[in-house]
Amino acid sequence: MSPQALLNNDPLSPTRLLALDYKEGCPEPVQIGSPSSPEKSERFEPVGIAFERKLSGLHLEDGTEPAAPVESPPADKAEPSAVDEASPRTEETTEKKKKKKKKKNADGEEIEEEEMVECYKILNLEHLEVKATLDDIKKSYRKLSLQLHPDKAQQNGIDVEQAAEQFKTIQKAYDILTDPAKRVLFDSVMPAKYDRIPEEAAEGDFFEAYGAAFERFSRWSEVKPVPTLGDMNTAMEEVDNFYDFWFEFKSWRVIKGEEEHELDDAEDSYERRWMNVENERERKRLKKEHMKTIATLREQAFKLDPRVQAAKAAEAAERERIKQEKLEAKLAKEEAKRAEQNKGKSAKELAKESEMQERAMLEKKKADEKNLAQAEAAKEEADQAAKVQAAILARQKKAKEAKKASAKKGSKKK
Repeated sequence: MSPQALLNNDPLSPTRLLALDYKEGCPEPVQIGSPSSPEKSERFEPVGIAFERKLSGLHLEDGTEPAAPVESPPADKAEPSAVDEASPRTEETTEKKKKKKKKKNADGEEIEEEEMVECYKILNLEHLEVKATLDDIKKSYRKLSLQLHPDKAQQNGIDVEQAAEQFKTIQKAYDILTDPAKRVLFDSVMPAKYDRIPEEAAEGDFFEAYGAAFERFSRWSEVKPVPTLGDMNTAMEEVDNFYDFWFEFKSWRVIKGEEEHELDDAEDSYERRWMNVENERERKRLKKEHMKTIATLREQAFKLDPRVQAAKAAEAAERERIKQEKLEAKLAKEEAKRAEQNKGKSAKELAKESEMQERAMLEKKKADEKNLAQAEAAKEEADQAAKVQAAILARQKKAKEAKKASAKKGSKKK
């Protein structure tokens, strides 16, 4: 297609910007693609600095520059544009985010209003709680709906307004428990004391203290059923299976941060994506702390478990017994061999050999003591060098932090 045909067909196309060559019947360069001012380019290039200045109004129609730039009206007196009228978002609306009302639970901790809904209690599923299946939830919801639905309340002799409010609460609990994501978040919310573990030096019965703690944390297990701690009479095989399970424990818990961003408050998709990333980062951090708490509980229990201690003591005694038997057998074998060698020797020769053996043992003992002293000296020297290196690194780090703080303070002053 010729350049003239392009101009005739679509001279204001906003999707193309090209400079036509002098060939193919076009006398001079022409710019196409700017919907504001499609015109011939005589003094300015079709693209580049001159083109940008032309479009921004820094050159007049005759090619000269204006005497002074036109000042735009102040922001407070400027008339709102069509775009501003179409999307009236001010600083006040962006700063005042929607915040859910917060209440306090029985432990005095602030939690969101949505979390105050006792879903299992409302649906009469307290006896099952997190073990309640979707069928259990639906059956209980249908049963309560027949009693409290506004259309059925009057037939059952219940006040219509009161039944309507109760039905809203039931509906809200049902919506939470039937939504997998919402239910995980709801089931994950527990008081802070729920995650407490016994102190390592705490006194009292081991099985009572740690059994209750493992029972609480078993709530979060992805694998069911969860083995119990047992008692002092539990077989060692079951004890090993119990600790193997907890060393490979997988938790489904999802912990929300205290100051999570509300995705509904996002003003656009970019802010929503950023909020989601920040929320996920905080949840991963909290999940890591949660798994660290479980690991601490597991390791403390394994260390203090009297059954494990008894098994370790029995294993150590068995190893010592086997070692002693081997040593006695070796000494007996050496004694028999020595008696066979000394057969036919005189008392003088035996005394001389005994003296030589004692001298050799004494020399070996001195050599061992010398080697041990040298090893201890080398270790002490290495420890001292490590301490010096650590002190140097600490000073360097402190100097870097001071320099960084000083630079940050200077930038704030500017």
